[in-house]
Amino acid sequence: MAEVLDFSKIWAQNSPLDPYVFSDDNYLRGWNFIGAQPPDRGMFDAWMNLADKKLKYLFDNSASSESLSEHNSDSSAHSNLTLTMNDSLIPTKDTDMLVNLLSGLGRRFRDVTGKGNWYDAPDISLATLATLVSNLASGSDVQWSGTKFTNAKLGISGLMAQNGYIQFGPNFGGLIVQWGMQAAGNNWDVYYPITVATILALVAIDAGATASDQLQAIGVNPSVTSFKTYSSAGNNFKLSWVAICKS
Repeated sequence: MAEVLDFSKIWAQNSPLDPYVFSDDNYLRGWNFIGAQPPDRGMFDAWMNLADKKLKYLFDNSASSESLSEHNSDSSAHSNLTLTMNDSLIPTKDTDMLVNLLSGLGRRFRDVTGKGNWYDAPDISLATLATLVSNLASGSDVQWSGTKFTNAKLGISGLMAQNGYIQFGPNFGGLIVQWGMQAAGNNWDVYYPITVATILALVAIDAGATASDQLQAIGVNPSVTSFKTYSSAGNNFKLSWVAICKS
């Protein structure tokens, strides 16, 4: 067990001798001021008495582990360290008072989350965002029903069939691409898989035609639901078409 030092006792505090008073020169020179002879009892008591008083002062004015523990558990002891964040303060520099630097960070947190206070939880975490990006990259968010698919996160849907479409949704300005392949004849009506609001472009070809067929035209009078075919090849040809549309 470690020895417990007693700082309450001061050397020669009860000595009957008058304490010797060292001058500044005596003190700075040490025992050299008396030469080679040893100090008398009054001088030694005075020197040791002064050393003990200094040690007791340091002990009395230093924080013990008990007093530190009491200090840490006292909330009022840290009141001067309390800072109030001002998350409306826009940061403009790297060096400032600590409270201003922290307030600037609070403002940036608020800007990133879009919330009213820096301490409000964001609507989406970085972990959730990482999962979303991973799912988009892997196609995990695509839901299939037969040949139809939907990606609700991107707002994209489509029908992957011989006559099909991809509807890119509002994130792509309502763009729709439709296509089809079928037998057709002159002045036939060909219907799109889905009705649209606007036809931007339409390309239709006779997949079986040759140069000798003297093909004149295919894909005329397009509407939001269909278009008509016309061909000098007659009433039995292989039609392939692509339409670019808007919803």
